[in-house]
Amino acid sequence: MLPPRANPILLGQDAARDMLRAGLRGARPHHAWLLTGPRGIGKATLAYHAARWLLGGFAPATEDPSGTLFRQVAAGGHPDLRVLERSLDEKKQRLRGEIGIDEVRDATGFLRRTASVDGWRVMLIDGVEYLNRNAANALLKTLEEPPPRAIILLVCQAPQRLLPTIRSRCRSLAVPPLEGAVVTRLLAEAHAELDASARTEIARLAAGSIGAALVYAAEWLSGAIAQIDAVIARAEPAALRSLPDLASRSDGAYEALFDIGEKRLVERVRAAVGGAGDGGDAIALCIDNLSRLRDIRTDTERYNLDRRQAIASAIGLLADR
Repeated sequence: MLPPRANPILLGQDAARDMLRAGLRGARPHHAWLLTGPRGIGKATLAYHAARWLLGGFAPATEDPSGTLFRQVAAGGHPDLRVLERSLDEKKQRLRGEIGIDEVRDATGFLRRTASVDGWRVMLIDGVEYLNRNAANALLKTLEEPPPRAIILLVCQAPQRLLPTIRSRCRSLAVPPLEGAVVTRLLAEAHAELDASARTEIARLAAGSIGAALVYAAEWLSGAIAQIDAVIARAEPAALRSLPDLASRSDGAYEALFDIGEKRLVERVRAAVGGAGDGGDAIALCIDNLSRLRDIRTDTERYNLDRRQAIASAIGLLADR
């Protein structure tokens, strides 16, 4: 699957695409847009489409992969576009936990310069929730005093982690999860070796995220997802102790552990709500464990914490019934 900056296709997000395009084509477009939604649904791809619209004057040729503008954006070499995203930690071979103030200062300084052609300067931050406190404050200053002819596109998976003042100065666009049929179609194109039932089950697990579905496809073929799901469903202490080895096999297995764990905890909440008698304590426990599981996942990624410890903590929550 092509990376967002080089992907000319945006499937299943026509409504979000049309809304953003109409908003940016107005006589006085809002200077900052916040695109929110789960990971792997096309938010960043949509943001790069928007950047090309602005840089190319909304001409049809902006979507031509063979065109100069498209190739410049895909290569990260367009003079009027600045992209911020988490960089790779070479030592840990994982993305760094934050985007720092120096990167934001450099990008906001870039916005204040005159465009190389008679048009817009665009700053795109993919993962704005990963700005550290100083970087977030630097961005806020630019949002409060935007330069002329500058558009800021912010891509965010966890808007609740942003400063309220950042959210309030942006026009928000909630990008929805993809329909299951879109995910299964893309899976069929990428993994013809998967049968229809496997594609349907992977799409269900991915919950509208083609990014997650493509990761899970490899784990499905290896058998890791079936093993993880079976262990979590039983929630037996002896079986749960096998999870660290299973979930440490790959990034996909690790992500699957948390996604499957979340879904099983949601099922427990629903079962407690529909059960007989006073299920208030059980409901509260399940909801609390679900919140803690999500926090463990988020904090481990943000601060580059030890994944095996995160898995151990997740096991404790999944065993707590």
